[in-house]
Amino acid sequence: MKRKLFCGILTFVLLFSLSACAPSTSAPKKSEEQADILQDEPVPLKENYWHLACENTNAVLYRSFGASGLEFELISAFPLEADELVVDVEASNPGISYQVSYYQQNAEEEEDFPFYLYQCYQGMDQEGYQIALDQGKLPKLYRYIVGIKFDLAKMGSVERIDVISLTLRGETKRYELDSLVLDAEQEFDFEEDGILTTLGVMDAPIEISKDGVLDLTDIELQAEETFTLTGLSFFEEDTAVMSDCSVVLTKADGTTTEMQWDRKTPMSVMKGESVCIQVFCKDPQLAGVMEANVTKYIMVQYESKGGKTCTELMQGIYRMRQGMYDLYAEADGIDVLSYYLAYDSAAED
Repeated sequence: MKRKLFCGILTFVLLFSLSACAPSTSAPKKSEEQADILQDEPVPLKENYWHLACENTNAVLYRSFGASGLEFELISAFPLEADELVVDVEASNPGISYQVSYYQQNAEEEEDFPFYLYQCYQGMDQEGYQIALDQGKLPKLYRYIVGIKFDLAKMGSVERIDVISLTLRGETKRYELDSLVLDAEQEFDFEEDGILTTLGVMDAPIEISKDGVLDLTDIELQAEETFTLTGLSFFEEDTAVMSDCSVVLTKADGTTTEMQWDRKTPMSVMKGESVCIQVFCKDPQLAGVMEANVTKYIMVQYESKGGKTCTELMQGIYRMRQGMYDLYAEADGIDVLSYYLAYDSAAED
């Protein structure tokens, strides 16, 4: 719903901002006959275009957790054949073992070049866009997911992945990563007692925002025995700061109570009850960007019925998803990002 609302607002904004990115809107409106005669490529597509969305990758993968890899979005102007993409990983230890897989995302849902971007390129009315769409004269892009899984079980040290190198149809591109660390040394010996959890977030979405806001997703805790919730924090986090936090307490009879929580005031949870914690953070590494892939480790602290100090640790893996045509247009010189950020600012007002 938020995505649809944004697209509507973005279209509205772009319609009134064409002077910054398109021919003059004072040009006469084209008749239906004139619109039939379109240039061959109303939105020229760069020949053999492809791109791996891996900017702002900041992640640590620990051997102690099940998830040992990341996924990246690959956009191309042509469908990929089986096994034609070659992926190499450049690491501090060249002997690191890894596996690569890729698949087409949303193959069953064809995505069309959006009207608001067409306006930015052409400044033409809806009629011209529809004709170009019907005649197949708009760019066609394909979206793939490239997964890289590391064999941390065979490692015994801390290693860094510096570059992901892709070769496709005779062209090689090297993508330097901000920070991707494989840690096979860290051991976790936190005490756990008396609760069931649904902890662990795989490939959760990141929204574009000017402040780098990230929804860490819901944390579910079920009380097998009475416990006291005492804290919520990050494990070894350098940049992100937790912000809004709310808790929904569900009693054994099914009644619920929702409240804000400062992440430190003790909260009793009786046997048979459950809590759902929703928490956000602000990370400057995610502020004002269109590509990102990060990990966060969230610690839930509590005291068990027997008085033991316990911690549950959650691994969260998050990836920013955007319209593939938006990413293409941004690389092609259309300032799409500023409109996303303007929408984010307006949503806060």
